[in-house]
Amino acid sequence: MTNHRNPTPKIATSIVALVDEGQWPEVAGRSLGLRDGIVTDWLAAGKEEYMTSRKTEEDPRSYRRKLYEKVTEAEARYEIKMVDLMNERVRDTKYFQGCLAILARRFPERWGERRGGDGPATSYEEMLRQWERERQPSQQQPA
Repeated sequence: MTNHRNPTPKIATSIVALVDEGQWPEVAGRSLGLRDGIVTDWLAAGKEEYMTSRKTEEDPRSYRRKLYEKVTEAEARYEIKMVDLMNERVRDTKYFQGCLAILARRFPERWGERRGGDGPATSYEEMLRQWERERQPSQQQPA
């Protein structure tokens, strides 16, 4: 397994391309021959640099910040792709539930089940019902 101190542009591009297709960043790194944990380490350091904005563009560690930014963007593109698939196939319950299960595992803060009254739904079935209600045009009563 390869052990890099910083992500090279080629490695970063490959990781981002795999995340765009739904792979976890760490799995993408392992598929490229990187040691376990290195992508997670790079992303954690990149997030810290991004949040604190301490590093300059010339600092080699800014490669980690750039990787963090690109992976975050790729994850957002993947989430959008999954939501689009759900919108196309919302009447196909199994397909819809499959997409929803992927989203719930990948992005639990937005798509995971919520317990109690503090969320949009308490189960996948309730989420599906809520999704269908929101997609129906509002029925206005004549005045």
